[in-house]
Amino acid sequence: LNASFSLDASCPAACPLLADPTSKSKKEFCISKCVVADQCADINAEAPVPDEKLGSCRGPIVPGCEEHSLDGTDTCLRCGAFRVLNNGKCHLYYKKTAYGVLALLVV
Repeated sequence: LNASFSLDASCPAACPLLADPTSKSKKEFCISKCVVADQCADINAEAPVPDEKLGSCRGPIVPGCEEHSLDGTDTCLRCGAFRVLNNGKCHLYYKKTAYGVLALLVV
């Protein structure tokens, strides 16, 4: 980013997202780049989601997901145990039942 190695360094407006090419399979350090949103996946396929709020490219975040889509969105392809996939998100399969049983136990 800059020669000062400042931890608070940020990318310029022309390329506002910090992309780190380091991944599980590629271990390189100190080679982060400033990019535009559509370049995130090109720099690191495991971090294809452009996050303007964080100012960086990141991996998909879907609670309960076992296998994420790497299409640049927070989308899941396969959910973990006790969860059902609906529109790319994972929802608890027995959520309504669990709330009903809990309500009965409290009363």
